[in-house]
Order: sequence, then structure tokens, then C-alpha cells
Amino acid sequence: MAQNKKSIWEPAEEKVRRLRLLDKAPNSIYNRLVVRYPYQTDSDYARFYFDSAERLAGTFDGNSEDDMLLLPFLMLYRHAFELELKSFIKELIRLRKVYLGHSGLDYSAAELAERLRKKHGHRLLPLVNEVQKHWEELEYDEPFPEEVAELLEMLHEMDGSGMSFRYAGHLPDYQNYVDFPDLVEMLNEAKEQLDAAYSYAVGSYDAMPTLRELM
Repeated sequence: MAQNKKSIWEPAEEKVRRLRLLDKAPNSIYNRLVVRYPYQTDSDYARFYFDSAERLAGTFDGNSEDDMLLLPFLMLYRHAFELELKSFIKELIRLRKVYLGHSGLDYSAAELAERLRKKHGHRLLPLVNEVQKHWEELEYDEPFPEEVAELLEMLHEMDGSGMSFRYAGHLPDYQNYVDFPDLVEMLNEAKEQLDAAYSYAVGSYDAMPTLRELM
């Protein structure tokens, strides 16, 4: 066998930008391996951040050192919600175009991502408001879960710009005494309700013919 044969794990395109930091830690032992896959979506990233937040929360044991968990935990959860809402908006817009033929929604994937970036940035409240707007346009039998909207509004109040959990000086100058397991449960319940709403929104149209199929 030729010694210069390329590994199947190497990028096929020679000009692909290399990630030097990750290349500096090449894996050679399977049980030490983590993989960064290409072509992942905002929804995939949201799941990674949700799962990472839950794994971080799982290290809590009630010691004073656990105070350090709070802001990283909130940052992970907040970012996961942001990505999930953006993914949800993209899917709801697709449903409106494909099944209902609503006009003014002919964005490419890149255009829609840019629109969300410019219009909403990292702000949770405008994102959940847009989800609710598309939800109403699609006329679902079930309402969008109010508990999710309320929790996201409270999270937005704490961190409207996406900076308050990342940098000092953005939160009020007083101490909070938080029941951490209760906080974890509240956020996890909202995540599960949002996941259920996402599945319901898509599943409600899965069995229906698209406008193109009706032509």
C-alpha cells in the first residue's frame, strides 16, 4: 500500500482552513477521543450547550465552591436557548413558505442567518416574540407554551444583550441566594417544553402535502 495515501479523516479539499489548536492535540487512543463534525446546525449546537449545562449542573454537591458554577451554567443555558430559538424561527419560516405559500419569506439560508443576526442579535425576547408571531401565522391548534415565553423573558431581563453572564459589571450590585437544583429544574423544564413545541410545530405539517406536491 502506498505510504502517501491520504487518511480518510483528512479534508478532501486541500485549501480547507486548518484549525491549528485542535491539530495540536491529535488523537491516538480511542477512549480519549472527541470529534468535531462539520455541517452541524444551530439546533445541533443548541443541544451541545444544553447537554453541557446539564453535565456542569451534575457536578453540584452543595459546597461553597459551587457558587462558581452559576454564571457559566446560566451562560451555557442562555446560549442554548438563543440557538434553539433561531433554529425554530428558520423552521417556522420554512413551513410557512413550503406549506402555506406565504410571501415575503424567500430568504436563502445565509440571508436568513444574516437577518436574524442584524435584527435580533443575541436578544432572547425579540427571538421568542418572532417565534410566537410565526406560530400564530401557522394557526396551530395548541398555543405556544406561556411558561417558556415567561421564563425566556426573565432570562432576557437578566441578560438582554448576551453579555451579562460573560463579563463582569452587567448584573445588579447585590447578592442572590439561589436554590440551584430548583433553578436547574426550571430551566430544564422550559427546555423540554420548547423541544416539545418545536416537534409539535414540525410534526403537525409532516403528513400534509406541500404546495408543490399539490400542483
